[in-house]
Amino acid sequence: MFVTGFFILCLFPARRGLLTDEGRKKRPMFQLLCSGGFAILESDKGTKPRQEDHTMEKTYSLNDLAMMTGFTTRTLRNYLAQGLLSGSKADGAWQFTAEEVDRFFAQPYVKEGLRIKRSGIVFDFLAARRKDSARTCVILDLPASREEGSAISAFFCDQMKQAADTVFCFDWDRGFARVILSGDGEQVRRIMEAYHSAAGQR
Repeated sequence: MFVTGFFILCLFPARRGLLTDEGRKKRPMFQLLCSGGFAILESDKGTKPRQEDHTMEKTYSLNDLAMMTGFTTRTLRNYLAQGLLSGSKADGAWQFTAEEVDRFFAQPYVKEGLRIKRSGIVFDFLAARRKDSARTCVILDLPASREEGSAISAFFCDQMKQAADTVFCFDWDRGFARVILSGDGEQVRRIMEAYHSAAGQR
């Protein structure tokens, strides 16, 4: 069992007061509270998804990297031209190894840009007080080695292929992986259920 920390912010029409989470009886560590129209789902423990063998050879496309960082593909191409990002081409398309992504994330200029992007996702979620449908923002922090961080990022990149109305940001720094998801409540719920299912198989 790995100790982790994460919190989930869910925004949807709700009455003030204590709510029960009847749909999650098998997860007693969760507590659902509502205050001022916000429902906040919190937990202080969890597990990391099982690391599959294929993640060790995982490579990332330019679109994967754009999804993980919040940078546009044009910005990433500029970083390639400046030498801040390195990779190789296969059939005319850029590919990046986990080591190349790690080196990119470690660049001081890039780290500051990632911090701004991550903060912006959470700020935008909190700033939009009124929405037509349920929206959810999840911040997941996991103690992880570089190899485990690669497995985590690969897992969420794969999940995001079926989540058109959700944004995703990933970062690994000094032994911790951080994942941020923000978007359609149902899409985020499915991703998190897949995450817990994978973690439970470890």
